[in-house]
Amino acid sequence: IDVSIWECMFSVLGPNALVYQMTGSAPTRMGNRATTHAGRNTYKTKDDRWAAISAPTQTIVARLFDAMGQPDLIEDSRFDTNANRLKNVEELDQIISAWFASYNRDDAVEILRKHEVAVAPVYDISDIVADPHAKAREMIVNGSGDGSVRLEMEGVFPKFSSTPGSVRHGGRELGYDNDEIYSERLGLSKAKIEELVSSHII
Repeated sequence: IDVSIWECMFSVLGPNALVYQMTGSAPTRMGNRATTHAGRNTYKTKDDRWAAISAPTQTIVARLFDAMGQPDLIEDSRFDTNANRLKNVEELDQIISAWFASYNRDDAVEILRKHEVAVAPVYDISDIVADPHAKAREMIVNGSGDGSVRLEMEGVFPKFSSTPGSVRHGGRELGYDNDEIYSERLGLSKAKIEELVSSHII
């Protein structure tokens, strides 16, 4: 297995190399929007949480407007085509933002999912800790070792079927590995180690 952290991150950025090849220009920052379609963004909800949506096709946009209780927007000349939605993205975002602001995040997500609109809650760590999928995948584990103090930390990734990794401890007590380091690896005598201890060097 040859896994590069940089390459993993690069792979999720999309066809930037192709865009650069075809246009000669490097893609620039665009926030949570897209240069190819609208609406797509993250929106703040009534309970001060966030949700993200992506409506890249005409049918999904129509379902989005229907879910918002404003099905006539698909016939509005500002929003009737993708090109027009991109031209009027600020106005579109204001309308969608107002809708999201009237619902709690989980309620808004449920409504949009029922209408088959691509939507997802924006998670912070409190959401991840409570998420059933994260629990089932052991994304967060107890790394305390002896169990006396619960230290929650990231689980091992990627997961291998034959040789699964594990978090054996969340950090030992100060000086726990002194014997191994100073005696076994550095070859210091017991007397020398005791001298260093009495001098408060280690």
